[in-house]
Amino acid sequence: MELTKVKKEDFLSLSLEKKGEYVLKWKYQGISVTDLASFFGVSKKAIYNWLHAAREPVLAELEAQRPIDIVVEHMHSLQTYIDMCLYEATQASREKFEYDPKQQTVNQTKPDAKAFNDSMRSVQQFQKMLIDLQQSVGILPKKSEQIYHVVSDNKVVDSKEDDAYNTSEYKKMKLLEKLTTIKALS
Repeated sequence: MELTKVKKEDFLSLSLEKKGEYVLKWKYQGISVTDLASFFGVSKKAIYNWLHAAREPVLAELEAQRPIDIVVEHMHSLQTYIDMCLYEATQASREKFEYDPKQQTVNQTKPDAKAFNDSMRSVQQFQKMLIDLQQSVGILPKKSEQIYHVVSDNKVVDSKEDDAYNTSEYKKMKLLEKLTTIKALS
């Protein structure tokens, strides 16, 4: 709903939450609270009350979620981004063949090294974010002498590989991976 097409009387008769939803959309479009207040002939405090009413259901929904569900959802999202970047890196590393109709020849192009490097940098950043998340919730141990673990084959491998797989943290990580898979399937 565009602000210029709104009838003030109709808008003011809406529920508090509905007003808040519209005001939030207009605010994201760059319309200031002061302009909205003057347009509708209400105080800025009324506009802020409408905004607050629109945010309450969203916050209630977030509070209703269990913390483990939120963590699993974030881990799943990060893994999805990692997979997308790996796909882009794979596509960039391949040689391409293009047909030139004028010369009636097939030309081979070199892999795009810059795109490959950019994608792999993104993979590393997302993997670090995933490790940070796992460390912050206690799935992986925090080690002050190491900033990040070595990541290979989508498994977190500690520099002391032999004792990393025998710890309860590793078992927690495996359990969380199963939970992530279950969440993704549902």
